Amino acid sequence: MQVCPGLVECVEAGALDAPATDALLRGCLQPLLDARIDVLVLGCTHYPFLLPAIARVVGPEVEVIDPAPAVARQVARVLAQRALAAVPEGLGRRLLYTTGPFVPFSQAVTRLLGDAGELRAAAWREGELAVA
Repeated sequence: MQVCPGLVECVEAGALDAPATDALLRGCLQPLLDARIDVLVLGCTHYPFLLPAIARVVGPEVEVIDPAPAVARQVARVLAQRALAAVPEGLGRRLLYTTGPFVPFSQAVTRLLGDAGELRAAAWREGELAVA
């Protein structure tokens, strides 16, 4: 496992192909490359946005695995098993919450995903998540 402080902030700032992001990735991933890894599994929802940069750093010898598609399939199975899945003809919608500053969150989501969908603020109050 390798912690990569600062990468989330690079993604949220939209610095996906910035030289500083590449340098940060090289610093984070070099110990793994020195250990001669052949597979790298991403462990953060932000990291798939960095896949091209990660691939540049690790090269073709390292397989990069994004677990998000498998997690989504499992969520779909669990929802179906519990009769919580949307009907096939129903349309989904994107509803995102943030406990952080709303404007930067909105800007980051729009920059990364295009159509942000519906955004709402949330806050922790007395140990519970309260949503607007």
